[in-house]
Amino acid sequence: MNQNPYEIFQAECPDLAARFGDLIEAQKALKGLDAKTKQLITIAIQTADRNPKGVRIHAMMAIKEGATREEIVGAVVIFIIPVLLQSLIAFLQLLKGLKVNLKVNFENIEKKFKRINLKDKKCLFTENILKVA
Repeated sequence: MNQNPYEIFQAECPDLAARFGDLIEAQKALKGLDAKTKQLITIAIQTADRNPKGVRIHAMMAIKEGATREEIVGAVVIFIIPVLLQSLIAFLQLLKGLKVNLKVNFENIEKKFKRINLKDKKCLFTENILKVA
């Protein structure tokens, strides 16, 4: 489907789309950021939201506002640092949790190993590992 999502929204919900359009126009009128910068920020948001159609639509709008290809590429890749950092932290915390769980398991194995009769060490040690795992 190649139709603009906003056009679909307008066709399916004309009254709501009109009010939403008013909201967009009010946002565009806000001072502080020029139209090109707002489009570049929106491109970064659409990229982080994994919305290629949104990136394409807002890239065209950014070009109309004077954005260069380099600025659009910059907006697309700017999200990499916070997203990757967030993922990295989450996975490091996960690994930290696994390390704690593994440490507990190894401590259990060591405790059981210390209670093993030395002459039967191999068989009992294997049996205890299998019970712990």
